Amino acid sequence: MSVKTRAVTLVELMVAVFLLSMILLTGATVDLASRRFLRVSDRQAELQNELSPILLSIKRDINRSGGWVNNPGITIAANRINIRMDIDNVGNQHNPPTKATTDDFGYTYQTVGNEMRYYGPYAGALPAAFRVLSSRITVFFLAIRTSPTLVPIGANVAITACYNPAGVAPNQCGTVNNPIMTLTTTAYAISQSGN
Repeated sequence: MSVKTRAVTLVELMVAVFLLSMILLTGATVDLASRRFLRVSDRQAELQNELSPILLSIKRDINRSGGWVNNPGITIAANRINIRMDIDNVGNQHNPPTKATTDDFGYTYQTVGNEMRYYGPYAGALPAAFRVLSSRITVFFLAIRTSPTLVPIGANVAITACYNPAGVAPNQCGTVNNPIMTLTTTAYAISQSGN
């Protein structure tokens, strides 16, 4: 009785190697895509975690602002918002003309260094001292919202940030490795008078 041995032909071996290569290639492609997605998600989350408190702080200060038609609580200059709060020495807000003191708060955007700066509280001119809130800002958009009598009653605020804005051309923001994010809000002052 003879024993037959079954051997693997060259064609079968090549098919097996090809199928194994396809499986490994598919696995590597999925792994690379998931790593890229995770990196982008992490960077977007980092941007959102940095921008959200800034926007919340601006909104909170606008909500607490006070003013009237001849001295509005919210003023906007180029890349800057000034927010005035009329308060007394124990923190109670007064309507004019009985205000005791004025505390101003300011937020500015400096294109050099992509810095969002916070100034406050101060009275009168913008002080030399400030706190840098972020160094990733690429756009700071402000628009006053007014009442029918043209009293500033609030503001639309938008902040755009790039993960790494330093030394990159504007068209390089928003790429897979350098995501961009924009957050917006509308805030209204609680005390704005037409008198």
